[in-house]
Amino acid sequence: MPRDLHTGCTRRSKHFRWLSGGWTNLLISLVAIIIAFALAGVLIAFAGEDPLNAYRTLFKGAFGTRSGMRGTFRYCLPFVLSALSFSICVRSGYFNIGQDGQIYLAALAATWVGVAWKGVPPTVQVIAAVVLGVAAGALCCFIPAVLKVLLGVDEVIMALMLNYIIGLLSTYVLLYSPIAEKGVASAVSKAIPISLPSSVAVAMIVVIFVVYALGMKRTVPGYEMCIVGHNKRFARYGGIPANRTILKSALIGGGLAGLVGVCEVLTVYHLYFDKFTPGLGLNGMAAALLGRHNPIGILFGSLFLGALQSGSVLLSVITEVPSEVIMVIQGLVMFFATVRRKQTNA
Repeated sequence: MPRDLHTGCTRRSKHFRWLSGGWTNLLISLVAIIIAFALAGVLIAFAGEDPLNAYRTLFKGAFGTRSGMRGTFRYCLPFVLSALSFSICVRSGYFNIGQDGQIYLAALAATWVGVAWKGVPPTVQVIAAVVLGVAAGALCCFIPAVLKVLLGVDEVIMALMLNYIIGLLSTYVLLYSPIAEKGVASAVSKAIPISLPSSVAVAMIVVIFVVYALGMKRTVPGYEMCIVGHNKRFARYGGIPANRTILKSALIGGGLAGLVGVCEVLTVYHLYFDKFTPGLGLNGMAAALLGRHNPIGILFGSLFLGALQSGSVLLSVITEVPSEVIMVIQGLVMFFATVRRKQTNA
């Protein structure tokens, strides 16, 4: 790699680290969260409820009981994986907004393996379900990336269209295919007889998180993704295959999103019902933006959003505040994180 490229990128990297150091990132993220809670508090007050009491209940529901903490941890883990899926694509200049479709398609593939494959050893079935689910998610993310690279098609539009198509396909399969549960009022699959142990799922997520944290800073592919994301033309002049790097990041990001879907159906639900994870991809995006694509920031952002999701259950039971206020907070946090990101990169 040319010396001037390495020197220029190193200086640019140091400049960005100085602007967005750990303490500065933490402070700005906290400010974004405080503003989001303040604005949501205004809406709660207009609804005739006490915002402070609502937030106390929310905190208690997330951390005040053992079941609440389990719920927080349960939501935090898929948010981490979804955030890594989004972040690894964004670092390469590919905006992966199609995570919901990738999750649904992967879950559908894993469900098909679990329900339709008969006479196969359970261990082989679980491995096949994981592999096919990850491959399905990777393929779903790869299609918009190929069209972006070859034809200049906007990946956001393509991903949103794919989300819609895959959602309708999933509904059809859950109503009329051999894996559908007949005689029920909703679109749902038959029970999946195989299971991915939660300890294995957690171990996989931890390993992926560590590999991401080390790989993006200490490996050549991570360095290339960073350069392509910052300036694609500059990367080409430096001999980095920009298009190949984008496609590679799309495959990895889609595979991670696919793993989210596999873990949800094989570890949590043990069946596939229509629209079983609404907003999971959006929460991953919010966690990545809140953490500024930093591994530790992503972890804390996912923990924060997981706490909101877990605490909303008790919030809607004890108070008159609707659980939809959590969606308002999530949207506001994502909004302020996005604004901050654009201003920093300007």
